[in-house]
Amino acid sequence: MIFMLRAAFWIAVVAAFAPAGFSAPENGAFAREAHAILSVPAREAALAASGTGQELEAGFCADHRDLCAVGRSLAGYASFVTDAAAARARTSIEERTDMRSEAQRAEEIFARAAGEPNG
Repeated sequence: MIFMLRAAFWIAVVAAFAPAGFSAPENGAFAREAHAILSVPAREAALAASGTGQELEAGFCADHRDLCAVGRSLAGYASFVTDAAAARARTSIEERTDMRSEAQRAEEIFARAAGEPNG
């Protein structure tokens, strides 16, 4: 989270000091590179390569079995950590909700004891 805040800060600083008319020329090197990257054959190749990932995994894992085993292990660990964090967050939210409802009940009891009409 702090990384995102720092990144946003530095982007804002750079944007603040950029000249008002700052832009790349339409026929410049950046435009040519962007056009080549976004061209139809490159886009089709990227879509074909992405697929479901199973074809790439089968070919890669056939060549690098140890690396794939470590990757699967890390994916399982990440899943475990994510599930544990979600469970702890859920428990914390439930506990806070219970504490708030108990505090509201206590306020109502004190209000009734004090004879306040809103309690």
